[in-house]
Amino acid sequence: MAEAFDTLNASNASEEQSKGIARVIGAAVTGHVATKDDLEKLWLKARIHMYLTQGASFLALIAVLKDWSEVFG
Repeated sequence: MAEAFDTLNASNASEEQSKGIARVIGAAVTGHVATKDDLEKLWLKARIHMYLTQGASFLALIAVLKDWSEVFG
C-alpha cells in the first residue's frame, strides 16, 4: 500500500498556512478517487457490455451464414 504524502511537511509556509494547503489538497484528492465500489460497478457494466456485444455479433454471424446458405445452396 502506498504511503500517505505528508502535505504539512512539504511546504515552507507557516503551520497555519500548511494546514490550509493540506486541507485543500486533501479535499481535491479525495473528491476524485474511485472507490472499490465504483470499480466493481464499472467492471460489471463492462462485462454486461461485452456479453451484449458478443451476443449481437453471434446473431449477426448466424444471419450472414443463413443468407450465404440461401445463395450458395
